[in-house]
Amino acid sequence: MIIRFTISTFFLFASVSLAIGQIEPLAFTYGDPGITERGIKVVEDEAGNFLFVGDRYVILDTSGAQPANVDLEYFKISPHGEVIWSGYMDSTLLDGGISVLAEAGGGYTLLTKHCDNVLGGAGCTRQNPRLYRLDGDGNILWQTTYYSGDIALAANFVKTPDGGYAIMGVTSKYSELGDLFLLKVDANGAEVWEAIVPATGGRAFDVAPASGGGYYIAGSSIETNGRTGLVSKISESGEVLWTQYYGKASFNGKLLSPFGDGFGLMLTNIPTDFISKELMRMDADGGLIWEKDLVDDIDRPTSAVATEDGVVVTGLDEIVSADDKVAKVVKYDLNGNLVWTKTHDPYPDYYEHPTDIISTASGFVIAGFTELADTVIYVYPEDLMLFLIDQNGDLDSLETPNSVTETGVLPTVLVYPNPATDFVVFQLSGNQGEEYELLIFNTLGQVCKNRRFSGSAFRLDRDGLPNGLYSFEIRSLKNEMIAKGKLILE
Repeated sequence: MIIRFTISTFFLFASVSLAIGQIEPLAFTYGDPGITERGIKVVEDEAGNFLFVGDRYVILDTSGAQPANVDLEYFKISPHGEVIWSGYMDSTLLDGGISVLAEAGGGYTLLTKHCDNVLGGAGCTRQNPRLYRLDGDGNILWQTTYYSGDIALAANFVKTPDGGYAIMGVTSKYSELGDLFLLKVDANGAEVWEAIVPATGGRAFDVAPASGGGYYIAGSSIETNGRTGLVSKISESGEVLWTQYYGKASFNGKLLSPFGDGFGLMLTNIPTDFISKELMRMDADGGLIWEKDLVDDIDRPTSAVATEDGVVVTGLDEIVSADDKVAKVVKYDLNGNLVWTKTHDPYPDYYEHPTDIISTASGFVIAGFTELADTVIYVYPEDLMLFLIDQNGDLDSLETPNSVTETGVLPTVLVYPNPATDFVVFQLSGNQGEEYELLIFNTLGQVCKNRRFSGSAFRLDRDGLPNGLYSFEIRSLKNEMIAKGKLILE
């Protein structure tokens, strides 16, 4: 397995002018160069590590059809991009990743697709949802398969208040045309209740917790006016409270909850390319507040995450050229107004295909896969990709020019060694004997160390801080920002 990452040692110079030097983005790819691998979902745990799930296509099909042998693949990744451990599930001819949740106290739960019936040793005629519970080292604690004997495709799952899970999908158990389901299971994977929303040719999109309790599920059904997007509200005990239809042709979708006082829905309404054209904001009862055409701002929206003051959408920008599609990130406020747009090309030899975005304490993590230009799907080698951006949508990095207060003559700051093992030195030039405060933060934004110092240099001993990526700030005792940056302990 080849792991490529773009981290380098950095020295931070912060002063009234910007530092000059190369910026190394926090952008990484993972996987085997000989096979096609596609990143799907990522989650951040309590320690700031990430678990990244995807698919590995073991048998390639030169016709361009999806190959018959697919494995679920996963990587546990440190805050600064290094693989801690990885693995894959190969229980049948067709396994694959759908979603992942981090568990309190360590460990992860994976929602996957599983082939329940193999046809002639080459194909799958019946797929089912499966949960895998992993400990913090990647060992399987238990696994459970649902809807065995029937066809069921899961779309996503969420944690429930009692420590269990709510799995959303579509099943032919009750109708060959396919009904939407929400399956509640306990913390050990045992079934508790099932809610069914009848549909015709149903498609399952997403599930999200509802403010005040219960769940929203999103999908679509073929009604009298054609395929129509819908959202249902399910109570905490599994009762279907209401279903709203939105009159939009819908083939894929993403729920955003909470989104202000209600929820949001990003819908795909072209069946041939699965571009998410529409973003809608609803109130808590499903009433439409506004809708926006996303393609005005981003060519191929693929995923979104709600924030306290709006929503951040990621996807592809295809305007560059047919051979060099790049990642794009767009932010809207709660009224649907455009706040900023950013385009990123961290892998110049490939084009970027985001599939997921999550919020972190310092910004956002974008996950997906890289693609070679003008290639047939499922044939050519592709790798999982992960890159970090800050709150303004800019690529995060280990070497960042830092601006400081606009008045006065401030000291420049040299930080070394970085990465550090036992200690790190913060050296200030131009210090006239002033006293400063140094703060060290973990990836959750929590203060790990707080020290005052004066003089031209200060040595900070590690004192048991675990390996990982940290940020620091140096402030005057008047709370003026002197410098800030990133620090790696290994």
